[in-house]
Amino acid sequence: MVPFTSCLMWQKNLTNCLPILINSCSRSSVVAVKLIRLHMSLVEELMTADPELTLIQFVRDPRDILESWRSVSRSNLTQEQMLISANVLCTRMSKDCVIRHRLEKSFPGRILVVRYEDLVTNTYRVLRNIYTSLLQLSIPTSVRLELVRKIYEHNDVGNVNIKKDGNRSAHKWKQEIDRHHLDYVNDVCRPVISLLKYDET
Repeated sequence: MVPFTSCLMWQKNLTNCLPILINSCSRSSVVAVKLIRLHMSLVEELMTADPELTLIQFVRDPRDILESWRSVSRSNLTQEQMLISANVLCTRMSKDCVIRHRLEKSFPGRILVVRYEDLVTNTYRVLRNIYTSLLQLSIPTSVRLELVRKIYEHNDVGNVNIKKDGNRSAHKWKQEIDRHHLDYVNDVCRPVISLLKYDET
């Protein structure tokens, strides 16, 4: 993947660099595709068509998502619009969870749920679960080394520091969210909060 990235940096031409990516993927034992906001209603057809396809449903606490939206769009969204957004988001997340539960029965062992909070607080455990439980593979050495590089850094005197505090990243919304907004979101999002086994804060 590094040569492909380097190619893009230097040539800035996807057409010229794409063969490098295709060649890399064709030689890899695992090919992952990240799809943003894919409706779970579309998954059944894909998994039926490709028996080797597996699915990771990556989820995040809806209260964290909404607080992130609010902080980014503070000047553009009214309180009423934020409440509407909470309703829309949690209705969709609930539907996706219900569909996933049904698909897990049709495609046993091919679907895994990963929560953002678990990923940032215990990255290695989540990664090991993806490889051993879902992919039935051992974690490649290159993946282990890249994980260490992403999480840890060495300072000038040789000490090892953690680059990011996963717990802080996962839970800082609890200190920042408006309490009135939180009460509303807890009420509207209660079904999906329960389905994904989050605490009602």
